Amino acid sequence: MHGTNDVLIEDNVAFDTRGHCYMTEDGTEYGNEFLRNLGAYTHDAEKNRLLDDQSGREENDDNSATFWMTNMENKL
Repeated sequence: MHGTNDVLIEDNVAFDTRGHCYMTEDGTEYGNEFLRNLGAYTHDAEKNRLLDDQSGREENDDNSATFWMTNMENKL
């Protein structure tokens, strides 16, 4: 979720995935609710690196997380 507020993410299953599953990206997201979501067997993303257009930095998901929250003003 990128720049999204007051959204309900509920009753989802993420299984055998690559990259982050449930995440808030920038830390500006708030008021979202992640209820009864399951994530299992999360793998790191492929080693392909993407160039971020805005910052010019390389981006990757070498350490992927099932849940990655950057602002705790969300309900988990």
